[in-house]
Amino acid sequence: MRSGFASLLEQAGFDTTERGFWERIVMVQNCAVLPAERLDEGDVMATRGFNALVLDRHGVPTFFCKCRPPTKEWVRQTELCTRISMEPALRQMIPCAWGVRSSELLMSISTYVPGPLLESRVAWMRPDTLGATLREILQEMETISLHCAVIEPEVFNGRTHVDLAAEAEWAFDAIPSSLLPPHLASVARDTLARAGVVRRAIQHGDLWPRNILRHDGHWWLLDFEMFGQIQVPLYDAFHLVRYCWTLRQGRLQRAIHRERSPAMLPNRLPSWIGSLRSSHTTQPYQHTLAWARARHGLTIEQAVGTLAFYLIDVTARMYRRQVPMPYVEPYLRDLAVLAECLLAGETFADTFRDTASAA
Repeated sequence: MRSGFASLLEQAGFDTTERGFWERIVMVQNCAVLPAERLDEGDVMATRGFNALVLDRHGVPTFFCKCRPPTKEWVRQTELCTRISMEPALRQMIPCAWGVRSSELLMSISTYVPGPLLESRVAWMRPDTLGATLREILQEMETISLHCAVIEPEVFNGRTHVDLAAEAEWAFDAIPSSLLPPHLASVARDTLARAGVVRRAIQHGDLWPRNILRHDGHWWLLDFEMFGQIQVPLYDAFHLVRYCWTLRQGRLQRAIHRERSPAMLPNRLPSWIGSLRSSHTTQPYQHTLAWARARHGLTIEQAVGTLAFYLIDVTARMYRRQVPMPYVEPYLRDLAVLAECLLAGETFADTFRDTASAA
């Protein structure tokens, strides 16, 4: 495998024969063995690969390399990210990227951007600062998506709108009834059907605080591996808000239990959906979601439909990729709580209607 990796690095312009070169290659993640024996599209096999950092002679990171099997989706994704990273208007939002490939590997290379991750700041931000930060990041993502729609109009496949119920059908099929009881699945399906059709909006797909950092006075967005695969509005907003809420809950849990990650304590945390029903004025989450709903021109019923879509979609994707259940269970619980709230007559109007922030 090292010879194949070396060949890709040489294609990218690195001198692998330079003295000490391999001492400056740092493996930061190894997802699974490569080369893959098979390359099934849409299968867990597509997540195989590894990530590496290239350091300069002084030990400073300069490039980030992501190696994956050359599936059609990964080829398309790498080419798309290369094009959008070259846009002058986006050069302080996303790192410059390009790709090289062999018969067994396709490596995406991006310029390393230093700076603290949003993850390290969220738990300690004032609520108003966090709210302003979330809106700034989501606006950047909107700008990236708008440029993508111009650069690569084929990303929409000629469709300007998306039927939420039809788009989510695969996800309901992917989750067994032992995890999502039929009566709760039925409520989620009905919610999607009532929301109907919404205008497509290109989403990052994995916009969470570990994929966002601060550098040179700007928020930089990283890891566009899923970019454009999801086109349901508010998906990024839900994902970002939910993770920020979890991190802030985790600060309290760490103080008590001295655990590093809130994901390690899925049954000790309250439900995120339950928190969205709270009328506590210092919470930035409702304000952010109301603001995002208004920007996308969605009705409250449509916003609730996109919330149901987000939860069923992210749960199914994690389950299909064989993510350990302790990480899947909080999403299943949120989906169940959402369905139970809707059964009880909750409309979530207060969650998505905030006149002060939606202007």
